[in-house]
Amino acid sequence: MLSRRCLRSATITGLVLGLVFTYSVPVGAVSATASVYSPQFNSRVSGKVTDADGNALEGVKVIITMVLQDPDRPFVPIEMITSDDGVYFARNVRMARARITADLEGYTSFEMERNLRGGPNRIDIVMHPPEIPQAVLRATAASDAYSLGVAAIQAGNHEEAISYMEQARSNVDDNEQNNDALAAISQNIASSYLVLGKYEEAVAEIQEWLRHAPDNPDARLALSQAYTEMGDTEAAALEFEAAMATGAEDPESYYNMGMMMIDSGDVEGGIAELETAVQLRPDFPLAHKNLGYAYARTNEYQKAVNHFELFLGQEPDSPEAADVQQFIDALKSMIG
Repeated sequence: MLSRRCLRSATITGLVLGLVFTYSVPVGAVSATASVYSPQFNSRVSGKVTDADGNALEGVKVIITMVLQDPDRPFVPIEMITSDDGVYFARNVRMARARITADLEGYTSFEMERNLRGGPNRIDIVMHPPEIPQAVLRATAASDAYSLGVAAIQAGNHEEAISYMEQARSNVDDNEQNNDALAAISQNIASSYLVLGKYEEAVAEIQEWLRHAPDNPDARLALSQAYTEMGDTEAAALEFEAAMATGAEDPESYYNMGMMMIDSGDVEGGIAELETAVQLRPDFPLAHKNLGYAYARTNEYQKAVNHFELFLGQEPDSPEAADVQQFIDALKSMIG
């Protein structure tokens, strides 16, 4: 049995030991707590980048960064470039909420957020080409249809040309900004209707042409031609006068007016218009050829020869070249 002094000593010692013991536990606890909240870099992130069809995309820049940054220990973004089989890999990534982005020319930028866990994190990425705005798609469709329509006109397929031009028009908004494009479409449709002998349809389309280009002399001339073919000489004359009153300065309009005048019997007036056309554009083989025929009708044979030779010089491979050369030879024999 211990004396009271011994018991007191034992108690004090026990208390001291207890104090020492209880003091040592918090120190360890604090250390453990600090390690839990300190940044962990034992995540690995990998994956494959493909297009929508599953094809591997090489050269994609993949960047991993943290959504929330620790100002005391900022995370430096990890940048990678995918290999030829579309694979990327990053190690020592912080276990936190990460942002993954991917960029490649010709594709829409990819971005996502993911909570990264310890160990491997597989994140595959699918990239898509940029979405084309509807306005661009319509403009492309209009341009393609217009080109096909022009090719059909050149090939003499006027019904087909009208169909393509209508497709082009359906993709062009009817506003002031598009007046030139809509006028060109109507002009081509009207020209095809005239060739097909559908004069009522041509008149309606020319009116549409004039709605977009009210001062265009070629539209007035085309309308005059349509009325002439329909037998409405009075309306044809009014439209022809309206075309003349526009005071056009482009060679095509002078050429068209000249041909209309020649066809109506005013050969000398038509010659004057054609001469103005070639003055404005010396390289105008069609005008030179028709001036040759017109001067031949007025018995001005040397002038006819001059213009025919200009035509052959500008269009040596024309299918009409042989006939024109025969005409030149005949005119020269007449001149003597």
